[in-house]
Amino acid sequence: MNKFDHEKEYDTMCESVKKLIADTETKMFELIENYNNNVEFENPSETFASVETDDLSNLFAQLNDFVNDFTEYGSYVDFELPKDYTIK
Repeated sequence: MNKFDHEKEYDTMCESVKKLIADTETKMFELIENYNNNVEFENPSETFASVETDDLSNLFAQLNDFVNDFTEYGSYVDFELPKDYTIK
């Protein structure tokens, strides 16, 4: 029986997520820029709705931090609810 190597699997998952996010960011940026350029080229004298990409990298940086920020290590608990607490 093979022992499940949690650290190795976690590292593999993290690298896969980072690659997916990087690839998606690149593709999304290219799609938006192509749209903006095509609309501007086709209708140079008209006003058109362009999509800004200025903050796009920041959003993907937040996604990159997600896995690490929301990983629970072992049985670590930030707080405990009171014993008489009920979910409504």
